[in-house]
Amino acid sequence: PLTNCSFYGQFIIDEWNFAALTEGNGDWRNKNGFQLGAKAINLFGLSHLDIQVEYNQVRPYTYTHFDSIANYSHYNQALAHPFGANFQEILGIVRYQIRDPFLKKPVLFQAKGMYAKRGLDEEGRNWGGNILLDYNSHEMDLNNKIGQGRDVDIWMMDFRASWHLYHNLFLEGFYIYRKEDFLENQFTNDSHILGLGFRMNIGKRETLF
Repeated sequence: PLTNCSFYGQFIIDEWNFAALTEGNGDWRNKNGFQLGAKAINLFGLSHLDIQVEYNQVRPYTYTHFDSIANYSHYNQALAHPFGANFQEILGIVRYQIRDPFLKKPVLFQAKGMYAKRGLDEEGRNWGGNILLDYNSHEMDLNNKIGQGRDVDIWMMDFRASWHLYHNLFLEGFYIYRKEDFLENQFTNDSHILGLGFRMNIGKRETLF
């Protein structure tokens, strides 16, 4: 039922030229982005089975400024999203918690998936992905679109299991797979990460980007 669901979203307008927007010609000054998402808990009547789906996109040159200290960053780190700008992404998260049959302690299983399309800047060329660059150095006034520049597709999967052994003590294992496809030169970069260890009530470092 909808009582188990929630929907959320946000919209960012960094700069807006209404006349150029109605013309639909990809004017670089129309810098905006949005997020849409949904969460459902106790899915299919199963206690502690939760799912979340989210979509994000940000147009090129959003969060940038002609003054490097006025862009939307802190200590040269993007504040809004790790990708900066000029990207689209979709995320999916499934969580399920049970109690183990031995100690009757909670065990959390979690699976995350992400697909993103980014447009990376090239050396000496500003395609709108790096928010630290001066926006006056943009490549084109018109025909700007998400993914321009060095087109790269990113897939990522993150599988985790966390066993709450004792108060503030967790036994955790995880597997992360990340793949980057650089479409321009047909180069692919794959990464596999495995981990197992104990955690003492410290928040997990999430790197879903």
